[in-house]
Amino acid sequence: MTRSGSNAPLVALFLVLFVVSVGFGLVIPILPLLAREYGASAFMLGLMTASYAVVQFIFAPIWGQISDRTGRKKVLMIGISGLALSFLFMGFARTYWTLFAARVLGGLLSSATLPAAQAMAAELSGGSDRARAMGLMGAAFGSGFIFGPLIGGALSPLGFAVPFFAGGAMSLSTVLLSAWVLRESPREPGAHDRESREAAEASTLANLRRALAGAGRPYYLLAFIIMFAQSSQMTSLAYLLTDRFGADSSLIGVVFAINGAAGALLQGAAIGPITGRLGELPTMLAGLALGAVAYLGIVVSPTFLLAVTCIVLTAVSISITRPPATSLLSKVTELPQGITMGLQGSFDSLGRVAGPLWAGFAYDHGHSLPFLTAGLALALAWWYMRAQREHPESFKTVAE
Repeated sequence: MTRSGSNAPLVALFLVLFVVSVGFGLVIPILPLLAREYGASAFMLGLMTASYAVVQFIFAPIWGQISDRTGRKKVLMIGISGLALSFLFMGFARTYWTLFAARVLGGLLSSATLPAAQAMAAELSGGSDRARAMGLMGAAFGSGFIFGPLIGGALSPLGFAVPFFAGGAMSLSTVLLSAWVLRESPREPGAHDRESREAAEASTLANLRRALAGAGRPYYLLAFIIMFAQSSQMTSLAYLLTDRFGADSSLIGVVFAINGAAGALLQGAAIGPITGRLGELPTMLAGLALGAVAYLGIVVSPTFLLAVTCIVLTAVSISITRPPATSLLSKVTELPQGITMGLQGSFDSLGRVAGPLWAGFAYDHGHSLPFLTAGLALALAWWYMRAQREHPESFKTVAE
């Protein structure tokens, strides 16, 4: 139940994020192939992906801070409009560097979307339902990844620019949907209003120092590690499926769609019952362990079907790791929700900087290296988060 006693606001937010995700997923299977067509190496693709993440790292907390001051809906619509604009520019790009510039512009503006959406979801849900709400937001993105890659793969034979224009049209429709169905989430006055105002007026660096000095530090670091592993896979997976198994863009789109279906099903329907039964921390640890094994499985898979099975297991891993981690962070944070989710978005983006840069370099030197290091990163994250049990203040909400 939301605070308002109705699930309607969360459902509306789900629909908005779903359409955004469809537009985003359209281009993921073809972007590596387009970059290769323009003469870019795997490292250059990693550089473009990392640059997109750099501007998200810088601007996500700023957008989150702005949403604390002005409201979630306005910032969310700015992010969606920026995403549409970047798709339009990418559709007209005819060289790697114009594609690069359009991608960076998209990162700067679209970085407003997720912090505002997650803060709105946190404010619309009670403490006991927060993991479910975060899972619903994750399911929105996962559901989009079912249809987005399939549509992108189907449209790519018409020309690589067509999926970009389709993504722009989808994003523009979401702007209209947001204006029509979304309302500002309630931010009730409480004991921490003065601290919230001070945080909203502080610099991003000051809030970052405060965040890393508090109980949320493990979750910020975990966000980085998860995104490092996931973005390493996203950067090199299309290359691996093409080079090892001879997959084309349509088949790659199907793989991404299956991946999205697995993630959406878990986050939308199962994460609430799972965390309710096991607890948020044990669920998170199980997801990290599964991910470490799944990435190793991709490396040793001798057949396409087995490789796809392991790829799907990586989606399962993220789906049962990220929602409880975000929920726990939202409970222990000393900062306003918008700033908290913006800072988490920055650590996500930092992982998306390091992951693609490393994956592009590593793939050029060994096709298995990006997946081996992703699995190692998740194994280290499992060890680190498990070790935090010795510091109850870091997990003070688990026993509540």
